Amino acid sequence: MITESMAVFGLGRWGLTLAQALLDAGLPLVAVSSKRPRAKQELPDRLWPLWTGDTQRLVERARWIFLTVRDDAIELTARRLASLRTDWTGYTFVHSSGAHGRELLEALHRRGAQTGVFHPLNAFPDPLRHPTKVTGTPFGIIADADLQSDLFELAEKLGGRPFAIPAALRSAYHLVAVLVANAPLVLISLGRELLRRSGLEPDVRWEYYAVLLQSALSHATDPEPILYLTGPWTRRDRTTVRQHRDALQGLYPEAVPLYEQLVALAQSLYLAATGQPMGGEI
Repeated sequence: MITESMAVFGLGRWGLTLAQALLDAGLPLVAVSSKRPRAKQELPDRLWPLWTGDTQRLVERARWIFLTVRDDAIELTARRLASLRTDWTGYTFVHSSGAHGRELLEALHRRGAQTGVFHPLNAFPDPLRHPTKVTGTPFGIIADADLQSDLFELAEKLGGRPFAIPAALRSAYHLVAVLVANAPLVLISLGRELLRRSGLEPDVRWEYYAVLLQSALSHATDPEPILYLTGPWTRRDRTTVRQHRDALQGLYPEAVPLYEQLVALAQSLYLAATGQPMGGEI
């Protein structure tokens, strides 16, 4: 059972989201803080009473401390905190980076603290104007057995779905997360830019293409989504693929290598899934 007082140190997109989710879940959040100059001015009204600009006061108030700072600041922050006292027994420090494990918190662990990773497998782009609900978020967790149980419980109290990340496979886990979260947005942005450069807008509107996106997304949870590819790639229609490449050369030449690599990758993934090359009749 989680009963220890909690604090959030670092009030970026995830830090702000986490702090508010902890309050919404009725959990004992007692302090928030940040080194970012504008952080205090951007605080929602409900978090104002919890603000402290003094790190020493933060650790005096709370026993569970979430380090929601930038990835490249986690280890330095942990070292600075560790220097505040010689014994951190009874404290728990957790960071939320999917790219790193508990090693960034080693300075605190050596002085007696429990340490873990609590990574939200979700995107939180704008917690102030367009907040993303934490409910339904999968949480990847790395921790010793006792703390893992507590972090699973915490994720469930936030309405999330906890799972353990094998520490040795952390890099592969995060690679998949970054690709899935970002590659579609890159391709969508490229499509919108091509629509503008081609002169098709305003007669052909982007929302028409969104129908294709919705169709593709409907197959995202299938064990083999590659089987739902459509169009000239699946038919190995080299003439049309060549026309597309030539059109891309005129509209956005920097993307030509990407297009060629995507066609080749699609064919490779399809072959791996089915044992057969793509191709067939319309």
